[in-house]
Order: sequence, then structure tokens, then C-alpha cells
Amino acid sequence: MKISISSTREEKIAIGTKFIELLNKNYIEFAGITGSVSYIPEPYDDIDIFIIAKTGMAWKSILDAILKRRIYKLNDICISLVMDADFAFSYFEKLTDRLIIRDALKTIPVYGQTFYHDIILNCPAIASILGLNGSTNNFYRGGKRNATAILAFLLLSPLILAKSIYNNFKGMKAGEGFDIHISFNSFYLDSYKYRILREKFMREEAENGKIFHSDSHI
Repeated sequence: MKISISSTREEKIAIGTKFIELLNKNYIEFAGITGSVSYIPEPYDDIDIFIIAKTGMAWKSILDAILKRRIYKLNDICISLVMDADFAFSYFEKLTDRLIIRDALKTIPVYGQTFYHDIILNCPAIASILGLNGSTNNFYRGGKRNATAILAFLLLSPLILAKSIYNNFKGMKAGEGFDIHISFNSFYLDSYKYRILREKFMREEAENGKIFHSDSHI
């Protein structure tokens, strides 16, 4: 039986929304669904979750997300991109990668939509695409590191790194893989498949000019 693309997408969005509703909002400013589900997913695609934690709480939010994923057996969830608000402010302010910009605009906000809209406007290209003035909000800068946040990072990051390296090894054997980026303020995976997609996207832009569309979810 053929599964319709629309029903697959709706089911995955429902699962991603359920997962985000379970997250501890004391740790996060924003959570949304990104990756293939925000476009046109295949039935076997993971549901990529993008989290912006409160400043200094990236690893508390990661621990909470991992526990909720396991407790509620939401195995299709992939916690692929986490950054705290301080990191996010700087990240979007400096963002020039047009494929990431497109993905940022296609991200489906589930919690903290106003916060997300405000912080991505720090990216001049995004502000231009949306036809809006850039954000002037500096509220997200200058967060503090507390002892429990540092402890969460020190305890959890080595375990995440080890598991990611193991998964990456398996992925490379299957012709896939990814680079792992870990810091106190962020965790994200940069897949080789995404690099190929980026190269294809850049070629299409070079051949056809700008190919952004006004179908943003923001």
C-alpha cells in the first residue's frame, strides 16, 4: 500500500509536537521541527528537533530531551540541533550559509515562536527575505554558567560524544556519516549527506539565480 506524502508528514509533525510538549520549558526558549519533515519527508526519515535552550542550559535541555525520548519510546525523534540563546544570537547574526538559512525559515515552530522569530531576524539575509528590519534585541547576550549546568555538560557530553562516534562509524560503513560539534553552549551534527545537498543547492543557485520561496513557516 502506498503511503501518501501528506499523511506521512502530518503523522511525523504530530509525533514531533507531542515530544516537544513533553520537554521541560524551564530549560528552553524555543523548540521546533526541522530537517526533512519540515519539507517533504519519506516514511523512514527521522524527526529532527531543533532546540534553543535558555542561556547556559543547553546540556540540561539535552538531558531532559534524551530522557523524554527514551521514557516515552519516541524512537523516531532525533535531537540533532541544540544551542543556548547566547550562542543562537551570535550564530544567526553571523549566518551566511544559504541552505541553512532556507532550513531556518522552513523550521516548524512548536514552542516559543515569538522568540524564534525575533532571534533569527539577527541574520541580515533572513530579515531581507522576510522583508523586515533586523532585530535589535540584545537581551540574549551575557548569560551566566551555573554549577549544575557545567556539571551536566561534564557528565553528559563525553557520553554523547562516544555514542555519536559509534553511530558515525556505523553510518560511514553504510555510506553515510557526520561531523560532531560539541561545546558548552551547543551540540549539533553536520552530516555528509547535508554537505552533498549544500553543494547541489549552491549549483542550482548559480545556474538559476536565487531560489528562495516565500513559503516560510515563520
